[in-house]
Amino acid sequence: MISFAPFRPAPEVRESEDSYTDQQVAAAVATAKGTAASALTATVESIARLWEAGFTAGKSETLAPWQLALCGRALALKGEVLFWKSRASGLLPVADHDVQGDSAFPGRWRYRLTMPAPSTSITRNASADTVLHARVGATPRQPWRGCSPLTNAGATRAVLEQVERSLSEEHGGPVGNVVAVPDPGNSQDVVNEIAVLKGRTILGEASEMDVPGEGAGSRTNWKPNRIGPMPADGTIASREAVERSLLAAGGVPVELVQPHSGSDAREGWRRFLWSTIAPAAALVSAELRRIGLPDGIDFAALNASDLAGRARAYSQLRKAEMPEADARRLTGLE
Repeated sequence: MISFAPFRPAPEVRESEDSYTDQQVAAAVATAKGTAASALTATVESIARLWEAGFTAGKSETLAPWQLALCGRALALKGEVLFWKSRASGLLPVADHDVQGDSAFPGRWRYRLTMPAPSTSITRNASADTVLHARVGATPRQPWRGCSPLTNAGATRAVLEQVERSLSEEHGGPVGNVVAVPDPGNSQDVVNEIAVLKGRTILGEASEMDVPGEGAGSRTNWKPNRIGPMPADGTIASREAVERSLLAAGGVPVELVQPHSGSDAREGWRRFLWSTIAPAAALVSAELRRIGLPDGIDFAALNASDLAGRARAYSQLRKAEMPEADARRLTGLE
């Protein structure tokens, strides 16, 4: 069973004065050292993919589907997304940025933006009124810097990293069978062979000179002993618990990732859309409005996914003698 005794939560770094580029360099170093495994797990990718899908399902007059997808994934993984409003090309995605300014008023902040291109990158200084900067997880101390839910749950991600590393080591070990026989003629060095089993069978010297067929007990040494991945039940349970915690931190109902009934999955999608995606989309809409572009991201096309629940609500409102027009408007059945 994996031990969590040596684990200590990483120190909080989100309040530092390092630039965004400094954070990216630190993340690259962590990846190179093998200490960023949690960012590569299927759980994190599931959260990012669902945020991406949720945003893409919306309709916007200003943002194209691919831009909506960028918003969802960036907010889930980075806690912020930026676009520069170009007069000639519209909204261009920003890869890296730094924020400067001597005023607490956001309208007076200045941005240094790095925008990607297939063969190079473009760096530009821009005023705040030309930059869409939507962010979640910001603090009063640093309202100009977003922080993703997964970063805020850093201790949980560290536990996931430890569990994933344990499972990786378990599955990366030798695999095969060792059969104990009276004397293999010293033709194999068992200690060396175990390291390179790769599914083969090797012979190891038995503790007794047993002969097969002379009593049930005498055949025990001839049974192969499996060598291979056998994760402890506690490790598997820990991984599942951490996965549920990270899904909750990312605002993703567990019903959307783990096997559940169809009705549970539909309810999970409804909760995810209206309690996680819609509020985040409202932040993007507010930024569009701030920089003078048509705002609003419409999720009305997804109302059909909750048709049964909305019909029940409409029926209850009508039974309470609410006018039909008002009941339709409140339940979105207009």
